[in-house]
Amino acid sequence: MQSVFHFGPPLLSLLCKINLDRLGVDAGMSPDWLRGAEQALEAVFTCSRRLAVYGTLAPGELHGRKLANLNGSWQDGLVRGDLYRDGWGTERGCPGLKWEPDGLKVPIKLLTARDLPEEWERLDSFEGEDYVRILVPIENDNGVIAIANLYAIRHHMLDDREKLLMAGR
Repeated sequence: MQSVFHFGPPLLSLLCKINLDRLGVDAGMSPDWLRGAEQALEAVFTCSRRLAVYGTLAPGELHGRKLANLNGSWQDGLVRGDLYRDGWGTERGCPGLKWEPDGLKVPIKLLTARDLPEEWERLDSFEGEDYVRILVPIENDNGVIAIANLYAIRHHMLDDREKLLMAGR
């Protein structure tokens, strides 16, 4: 059985602050604090080795081959959020996602791969400016099983920055 983590307000606050920083929004924390927070998450959750996909990067989808060279494992999971017919993926039938901590459960595929950190620059470039790589809790039927990177639609995340700021307090 897979480990389930307690995901309460302190961890949600931490993720919101880190994600605001990744969006380029001032979360009221120093760069040193944010760097330390990401390092602490990495030590516990190995986030840099995890990617949640819900669209064209998923196995068998149009751009799934971009992850095929990674020796990793895939598992099913859920992320909270809303899907939008927005972003470049919609041209290919894949919606974009906005992370919503209290949103609907959206099915994802979770890749865990040791070599993933060396691929972030390439993947960020592929996703482009329309998307931002954020950290999100991944669930199964028993609770939160991981914290992973996920590409979310940038402008929808920016539209909700006040909500993230409030959750980050």
